[in-house]
Amino acid sequence: MALFKKTETHEDDTQFYRRIKLIGRETFLIILGLIVVVFIFVRFSSIWATIRQIEKSIQGIIFGIAFAYLIDPIVENYKRGLSRAFAGKKRAQKLTNAFAIGLGVLTGVALVALLFVLIIPGLIDSISMLLSEFSNYTETIQEWITHRFQPGSEIGDFLSSFTGALLENLQQFIAGKISEWGTELLSILSSGLVDFVKTIVNFVVGIIICVYLLRDKKKAIGQVKKAIYGILNKETADELMETCRQGHAIFSGFIHAKIIDSLIIGLINLIFCLITQMPYGLLVSAIVCITNMIPFFGPLIGAIPTSLLILLVDPVKCLIFIIFTIVLQQIDGNVIGPHLIGNNTNLNEFWVTFAIMLFGGLFGFLGMLVGVPVFGILYYVIARILNRHMTKRGMPTDSGHYQTIKQYDDLFPKAEGEKAPQLPGSADDAKEGEKAELKTEIKEEIKEELKEALEEELETITNETEKKE
Repeated sequence: MALFKKTETHEDDTQFYRRIKLIGRETFLIILGLIVVVFIFVRFSSIWATIRQIEKSIQGIIFGIAFAYLIDPIVENYKRGLSRAFAGKKRAQKLTNAFAIGLGVLTGVALVALLFVLIIPGLIDSISMLLSEFSNYTETIQEWITHRFQPGSEIGDFLSSFTGALLENLQQFIAGKISEWGTELLSILSSGLVDFVKTIVNFVVGIIICVYLLRDKKKAIGQVKKAIYGILNKETADELMETCRQGHAIFSGFIHAKIIDSLIIGLINLIFCLITQMPYGLLVSAIVCITNMIPFFGPLIGAIPTSLLILLVDPVKCLIFIIFTIVLQQIDGNVIGPHLIGNNTNLNEFWVTFAIMLFGGLFGFLGMLVGVPVFGILYYVIARILNRHMTKRGMPTDSGHYQTIKQYDDLFPKAEGEKAPQLPGSADDAKEGEKAELKTEIKEEIKEELKEALEEELETITNETEKKE
């Protein structure tokens, strides 16, 4: 009887301490969250200024990390090629990694230099020509409208006044932007040598960081894994590692494939412009290539200004260019894009639009470029947590299963007169689970006590027997 009274008291104490512990933990987390939110809200400007200052201080490191991440596939391709080329040669195999890193870095730097040396001067010439010939383009369009429509007609007068106002505003906008950029450039040059030296230093530091990261990539990954498995428990560590692997696959797969896709589209566009002698072919192709990096809206964003540029010179070629752009984007969307990119992010059109609008509004053009893969990673993490929680509760994880249900009981069809099954995650089942755990603990304690009592009794009987002998 004393034993059972002891176990009942122990059961009550365990329930009480568990509840106190749970309430204390939840209260602490709520208070901590409120403190963090209030602190960020009150000190947001100073926090943001600190973040910007830190970002300026480590620009070289950021550039090195980004550059290493982008050229890592190039280095791996060089490494595989060199390993096959030097198969069987031990000394050469030892230098394969160093050669691959050197060739990868040189390739990346060469592409950046090619951008500055070949493309940017051509863009400057195209913009200068556009500004110098702008008034002639305006007269050409006005004459074209006059020849196509009868003088005094409502459509002709409307188009003439509309295009005149549009072209005037466009000229003012371009001239204003050029003036603004020129002013910024002059301020940079005037503040001059120090900023130029900082830029060169950041570039050099970035290249050095890039080489170190590519050389010690496996060691760095091993150190991160060591920290994760050393600090976290097994389940949490495995979950975090799987999330990191999937996040890397989503982000790197999307970015690398999108860069290749945009380069292909830009090159095809440039070849077409050279064959058809489109005006501002290099400028138009550069705009198409850059804006194609933006998912969904990119082709539209690039098509509008490029079509207007060609329209200023030749309306017929503008129509040809628009038709070609529509055909090219259909080929890209249905053949090139799916082959290179696939559906790495698992986002539908709504979430792609949402990600572009959200990250574009927060971080500008860069946010529009990386917003979709970043949101894809967040979407994956949330979906993984939700699916795991629903699996524990015995609920289906397929969204299609929930399209036709109207109430909770529809999740589990039951025979007539039969009670709906109770989910493992419900409140009643949680109580049953706690009771089952307590019963298991009590049984184990009873077993231990009975075992100790039997051992003591056996030892007593053994001692008495030995004395009698």
